[in-house]
Amino acid sequence: MCLTQIDSKTQLKKNCWEAIQLLFQSGNTETSDTKVLLDALGEVPLLQVMCTVRGPYSFIYWNNTSKRLWFGRDRIGRHSLLWQINTLGSMLALTSVAKKSRPEFQEVPACGIFCAHLDENSGLNSIHLHPWSDMTEDEISTFKKESFELIISPIRIQSPIFLPDAALFLTGPTTNDLSPFTQVEHPSSSHMKLLEDLLKDQALSSRVDDLISILKKAVKVRVKTQLDGTKRVCQHCKTAVLFSGGLDSAILAALAHEFVPSGEPIDLLNVAFERPRPHKEISRKERKQGREQRVDEFDDVPDRKTGRQTWAELRQLQPERNWNFVEINVSQEELSLERSRRISDLIHPLNTILDDSLGCALWFASRGEGTLVLPSGDNSSYISPARAIYFGGFGSGSFKITVNFSFWFRLDPLPVTLFLTLEQVVLLGMGADEQLGGYMRHRTTLRQRGWQALLAELRHDLTRISTRNLGRDDRILSDHGRQGRFPYLDEEVISYVGALPPWHSSDFVSHNSPVLLDCSRCCPISSLPPGVGDKSLLRLAAIKLGLYKAACLPKRAFQFGSRIANSKEKASDISDRL
Repeated sequence: MCLTQIDSKTQLKKNCWEAIQLLFQSGNTETSDTKVLLDALGEVPLLQVMCTVRGPYSFIYWNNTSKRLWFGRDRIGRHSLLWQINTLGSMLALTSVAKKSRPEFQEVPACGIFCAHLDENSGLNSIHLHPWSDMTEDEISTFKKESFELIISPIRIQSPIFLPDAALFLTGPTTNDLSPFTQVEHPSSSHMKLLEDLLKDQALSSRVDDLISILKKAVKVRVKTQLDGTKRVCQHCKTAVLFSGGLDSAILAALAHEFVPSGEPIDLLNVAFERPRPHKEISRKERKQGREQRVDEFDDVPDRKTGRQTWAELRQLQPERNWNFVEINVSQEELSLERSRRISDLIHPLNTILDDSLGCALWFASRGEGTLVLPSGDNSSYISPARAIYFGGFGSGSFKITVNFSFWFRLDPLPVTLFLTLEQVVLLGMGADEQLGGYMRHRTTLRQRGWQALLAELRHDLTRISTRNLGRDDRILSDHGRQGRFPYLDEEVISYVGALPPWHSSDFVSHNSPVLLDCSRCCPISSLPPGVGDKSLLRLAAIKLGLYKAACLPKRAFQFGSRIANSKEKASDISDRL
């Protein structure tokens, strides 16, 4: 059995759901989404409400009448939720974050909606899982915990994303399917020329237009749906982009420009880390000064170079926009201090070297403290506006004070800035590589095991993204009062891209409308080098948006691009620094 959208048995139930739809689709920030949901839950069963809610969430809901505790995360797992289950004491604890000194807390799997049956006398009796409709039995079985009996309910919840059965693509691509990619002149042509030649295929060009349209909608709703507590006070930045200058972040910045008011700047947050050196290599003079290396070193960090290059491209495309390029330089001393003081608790319960690298890089980037680079070459110290101290309570009465400190050897004091705000949105490019074949291992999988194996790996990458990345990232971002938003993980984007095999295909009917799958999301064949075949659909979109240089940049992992990671360490090993 699978629950779908609310059955309008009564006009009241129908009106409740329409109110929720209008709230989330219109970007109405005057009405509390919590109140709308609570009103709906007073009239409609919880499972019927939650299966139709879109966007990131984690929730805990207590029904005092039935003595049931409902909880869960959205299908993609974009918000954090941890649990501790003690069957001996019949106890269940739920929280969004826990210190590393509490190893018993683990992430709640984003595999469905959970219902804990509680008794006033005996405590926790059982936990039932209502899985998402698109989850396989193998995927569900991996979430069963040995410490308690998880009861899998036969009632499934309609998933908000649509992934077709892999069996539909068993035949693999034909020669005609790959013809747009194999008939272009290569490899002597430049990457840009290769991509421009691919766009001459009308069907392929049309599909790229469709992707851009869907991404625009995803970016629009994430930029427009933010509370504006400062519109009568100042026009400071309310939207930022985690900005390496690579393909994914460049597209998000270009699309955000269309929806951020013209008078507001957009922050491009670019983080770079000091290269660690053995203590013996540090000169006596440097140790005496308390400075191990010059700031100039950060100019050589890969993401700093691509960031500046793409920043220049954005300024050329949209010169009327004030693009705040914020260089965030992190010393080894500060990295070690903040990791032990704060970041390790936020990363918990994850604990690998990869978690350490990505978690620390995201924490410093989203903090938004650094140097504001001006196009003329002059620099000034900068703190992105949402880096602030809260005063007052929750709601419209809260306000923030931000103090601009001097960073990176600027000694003259900057003034205290007082302003009113509630939040700042940070757009992040997570999810593009997993869906569009951006990793080098995708190319290796295709070469060694074929198209079917590549399709299986792309699906697997998407289904496990909640356990590998997103809960951790939400905890990191929330530590600064940021709202992390992931346009590439929008339900409509996932459903659209997920219906595309990694090659050309025939007609396929989606859950919304018939679509012709006449374009590939990636084509990492040997004749198309990195920077062309991987994430080909997104690269072609960048060309159409005028991002010619960014379109051809090869994939570079965040941890290596920012130079926080040591390439000699194995990413899956447990980190002894956390």
